[in-house]
Amino acid sequence: MMNAAPKMALNAQIAILHTAIHGLVGEGLYQGLARVALDIQRDAQKGAPIDTGNLRGSAFTVGSKRPGTARVHRTPKPKRPAPEPQALENAVKEGKAFTSSRQGPIVVTGFGATYAEVVHEGDPARSWHKGAPQFMTKAVEMNIPRAKLVIEAELAKHIVATK
Repeated sequence: MMNAAPKMALNAQIAILHTAIHGLVGEGLYQGLARVALDIQRDAQKGAPIDTGNLRGSAFTVGSKRPGTARVHRTPKPKRPAPEPQALENAVKEGKAFTSSRQGPIVVTGFGATYAEVVHEGDPARSWHKGAPQFMTKAVEMNIPRAKLVIEAELAKHIVATK
């Protein structure tokens, strides 16, 4: 029969190991999700119709590793001042609030322009200048096949780095 002191020590060691593994997996998963989301953001920006550049310039990616934390990964700087900078700022705030209130890891990407949804769902028969409707949907569909590989690679990097 095991006495209480070694059993408590073993339980403490298991708890430490569990925390370490959870941290590695969580960090790797978060980094993988962020990479996939940024790839989706990049491809959606390329496919978004362009008039003034505001829509493409309003893209954002926000993530959180655990509740109460959130960070903006990258919001591109438009070549000219955005006509509605407050819309992007509000969208990023909403993204940060959403991600920081969820069990992590979680990453959100989107567009802050007030008319982004209307353009995304727009008339495909219309003649679009550099881009077309459904730009976000197409970007997601394009990146889904490799998402698992990207996440697995990030998980492997974080686990191998600790050996």
